[in-house]
Amino acid sequence: MLIAALAARAGPAAQVRALPSQSWASATFAGERHRLEIGLPDAGAADVFQAGLADAEFSLRGHLLADIAIAGRRAVPAGLLIEVEALTIEES
Repeated sequence: MLIAALAARAGPAAQVRALPSQSWASATFAGERHRLEIGLPDAGAADVFQAGLADAEFSLRGHLLADIAIAGRRAVPAGLLIEVEALTIEES
């Protein structure tokens, strides 16, 4: 669901690829740490995607998005590649 939500935010020209996720838990919550790569056609599209991302709300059935951040941004032949890190927790 997170992949679909980020793909919708990035737009139809984006390529979204999930990297391996890791289970995560604290004393009171359980969830997963996610890493994704989002390929965008140019810097303008990347800027639009990044604007307000930390405050964005996504509907993730059964989960809450606890944290999301840009971990990296680099030029590639097809445009820009943005690495996103996110933490989702299970709703109780």
